[in-house]
Amino acid sequence: MKSANLSKELFESEGKQIIEKIGPGVLQNISVGLINGEHIFDDPSQIAKFQVFMFEQDENLQNKISDALETRLPKTYKGRNVPFSDENGVYVWFWPDFTEYILGLRRRPIDPISYAKVSEAQFYALLSGTIFWDPSYELQRAQLQWDHMPQEVWYWRHHWIFRNLENRKLVRLAIEDDDKLTAKMMISRYIEWTIRLSFLAARKYSPRRSLLLEAHSQLQKTEEIHQLITSAIESHSAEGALEKIEKAIMAIRLKMIEKKYLPENIGLDEDGNADCLAMSEYFLSAMPGDFRKQASRVCPVDLLGSLEQRAKNTP
Repeated sequence: MKSANLSKELFESEGKQIIEKIGPGVLQNISVGLINGEHIFDDPSQIAKFQVFMFEQDENLQNKISDALETRLPKTYKGRNVPFSDENGVYVWFWPDFTEYILGLRRRPIDPISYAKVSEAQFYALLSGTIFWDPSYELQRAQLQWDHMPQEVWYWRHHWIFRNLENRKLVRLAIEDDDKLTAKMMISRYIEWTIRLSFLAARKYSPRRSLLLEAHSQLQKTEEIHQLITSAIESHSAEGALEKIEKAIMAIRLKMIEKKYLPENIGLDEDGNADCLAMSEYFLSAMPGDFRKQASRVCPVDLLGSLEQRAKNTP
């Protein structure tokens, strides 16, 4: 059984009654779920847990709910441990504390630069997951308030992904030099960039690396692209993988043209291959000049590396 399903059972069979007995109206003023992309898929940690969210700050009530759950919930449930008293177990959150834990921000920023500084993996963790109990739709509304990527930031991330994909030519050079080991080491980097480009083209945040491929399989209308990416990963040669990447980039480009994100005359070189540098420059030119100047100073230019470095708070 997947972690989210087991955790929902734990709340409905045990946790719900415990919270209800704390006092009248308490259950109607909280939300419960697992908000963290890790729990969309099977959880290898072999635990059962849920998160309780409060939207009005009341430390006394927060402590009462926490103490009641820790005292009365079973220590194991259907063979899985039920941990308490830390962020990775059953936990009662005041919503701004949770957003600070995930993003480092207590409220939604009003300027695009603040959005650009936060990694996509962190936004993915905040916006994904499963809601078990939300009688007033508070948790749904709270997530929706954060589900926003300013246009400038969207352009900025396209710019740098295409700029990095332009360097896939280095794989070809390694193959021509018969340096198969270097080519094989590099190819995984460009496979990952291609997956992240697919998320951006769908206007979705991409998760951290451990969830990337499975989350991509759930994107709507990307079956062809996902098959190409899977084939690239499974390819026995760097040359075969590079061929699949090229086809995936072309398929993503066509989707972007269909959605009017990219003009038809942008993105092909003289040989009819994907011109990632031209697409990178297109998105760079589409940004307001003041944002571009600020972003070049304070935002990461290597998003692949920064995703691992900047998402330290992602559970």
